[in-house]
Amino acid sequence: MQFIHDDNRHNLHPLTKFFAVICLSFTPFYRVSALYCWVVVATIAILFALQFNYRDAIKAVIYFGFLSLLPSDMNFRHIGLIHVLFSLILIIKAFYLPCLSAKLLIKTTDVGSLLSALSQINVPRTIRIPIAVIFRFFPSFKQEYQNMHLAMKVKNITWRTPIKYITYMWIPLLILSSNIADDIAKVAETKCIYNPIKRTHYFSIKFGLMDILYLLSLLLLVTKGCKLC
Repeated sequence: MQFIHDDNRHNLHPLTKFFAVICLSFTPFYRVSALYCWVVVATIAILFALQFNYRDAIKAVIYFGFLSLLPSDMNFRHIGLIHVLFSLILIIKAFYLPCLSAKLLIKTTDVGSLLSALSQINVPRTIRIPIAVIFRFFPSFKQEYQNMHLAMKVKNITWRTPIKYITYMWIPLLILSSNIADDIAKVAETKCIYNPIKRTHYFSIKFGLMDILYLLSLLLLVTKGCKLC
């Protein structure tokens, strides 16, 4: 495998981000110390900021700060609706760390770097290609959804007219999603993604000091900050 360019040194290795998602996905089943949660959130916010994604960094801290202000247990025996809403907020709080780490993976990892990282550990091509397609599909779908939503808003077609909204918004989106998948498949074929020869990658993917520090913080969270519920 050949590399012809150095990757951004402030960006984590894609496999480190994958490991973080897997590791933090178990936190909803444990009682995690608030201090260690703040350490992880602050670390992810710093990683967003190093990628010049200041908006997501600020949002990560603000949202978790709001969730941290909520009590972990309240008695709403006689107020059914408030009890349901509070339960939903607690569920969001429980899954906040894994969702935030997954957001870091998606927002700061390009397809080329991801394929290079998966090639390093000899992941079969039948697994690498679907992952690459998924990473290409959802950003394109999100952009098309925003464009169509803006167009419908200009035409004053919103959820207030649900039949029109479904007809002019969701049905075209279903057709558009199929077209996006076809376009991605054509691009993959054009780039000879099924070529069996050794590929040349533009980005050099290496484990660095930031990967080690991030993994150590996660291991510290798992070993010291979590208690079985």
